[in-house]
Amino acid sequence: ADELNGLNFPYSLLITPSEISSFKAGLKKLNQYESVVWLPMEDKKLRSKSFSKSMIFIHQSQSEIQDIVTDALEKVPHAQGIATRFGSRAVEQQALLHAIFNPLQERNLWFMDLTKNRYSRAEDVCEDIHLKCRTESPFDPSRMTHAVYVSRVLKTARRSGKAILILPISNASFKAIENLEADATAQGTEFVSLSNIFQTE
Repeated sequence: ADELNGLNFPYSLLITPSEISSFKAGLKKLNQYESVVWLPMEDKKLRSKSFSKSMIFIHQSQSEIQDIVTDALEKVPHAQGIATRFGSRAVEQQALLHAIFNPLQERNLWFMDLTKNRYSRAEDVCEDIHLKCRTESPFDPSRMTHAVYVSRVLKTARRSGKAILILPISNASFKAIENLEADATAQGTEFVSLSNIFQTE
């Protein structure tokens, strides 16, 4: 909590609804943050039973999927949007995405695809129903170091005008962003919330 409260710029927390009870006390110690539902979805590689009740699977009906999404949003009541947790198989299913997106559209929320699956249909479905949606690449320790990832995101922000930094909460992450504020200011990059980025899409 101290490290997060020490940040001088807006940040968002990706929260898995089924796990929120285990760190609810810690959330209360935080000064200000934006909540995002980190929704477990069926993956091509993951074979985990730990999320079996709260994970979205491709065999589920539209009503079952919408019930899971609604329950997730009730457990994280101030969430501004939903991001994929796992989900490389789920995002290829157009009907499944429609079932997820309908409750989001009703609540004026957004969706962020973090799967890095080039066959994802998320952006197509978002466009069809006019839902605000982005595809982003979170930090992957198997591909690069924290420092390289942060540097690449800063370069993207400078080149394209906006970028999203997605890191796990760890000592290594806090170490990697020690100079982030100064580096961003030096290149003229302003910090804004995730929702601000979606609102300007």
